[in-house]
Amino acid sequence: WNRIPLSSLPAGTDAADVRLLLVGPKRTGKSSCGNTILGRKAFDTRGGGTSTAASGTAAGRDVTVIDARGWGFSEDSVPREEKIELLRALSLCGPGPHVVLLRAGAEGEDGGREGDED
Repeated sequence: WNRIPLSSLPAGTDAADVRLLLVGPKRTGKSSCGNTILGRKAFDTRGGGTSTAASGTAAGRDVTVIDARGWGFSEDSVPREEKIELLRALSLCGPGPHVVLLRAGAEGEDGGREGDED
């Protein structure tokens, strides 16, 4: 993965608030990623609940990180309420996110998937 500095965002991006939306399956480290970006424990890493937002400073820029509630590991296992919750997370980014970060478990990570054991 390449690092892209926040300072490289387009000139029209409001320097006062960069909005990052964290999405991905359950138990893949979205909350931990958000905590790392903000440099503090802003999100509960135990999972569950609803989508939440927290603000702070990263790389000298004010940022708002939205931690969307995770979904199941296949399209068939994503209940309607989880799809609605993802739309709610988008509403926390109004008027929309500058960045969408997809956090997917790396091969060998236990993301709660069944049948992945050797």
